[in-house]
Amino acid sequence: LRLGPGWGAAAGGAHQDSRFRRGLGGSLPPDVDAKTSNVPFLAMVTGAQGEGAFSGLAKELKPLNAAAAVAVAAGFALRRGRGM
Repeated sequence: LRLGPGWGAAAGGAHQDSRFRRGLGGSLPPDVDAKTSNVPFLAMVTGAQGEGAFSGLAKELKPLNAAAAVAVAAGFALRRGRGM
């Protein structure tokens, strides 16, 4: 069965949140739980984090790091497309 690392991360994150909600090994206060999501950017898109969530992200984003990430991802995509 080949589900990949995304499924493992989702199951692990849900399990950890479940434990923290019950007070086992950490804490997850209801106000924080309501503002977050295991799916990247879902809480921002749905508005759970408020109207300034994307502007806050823009202030924290480092353009050089973002450009490097895009360049590396493009390199992987181009290499995979060529069958190398």
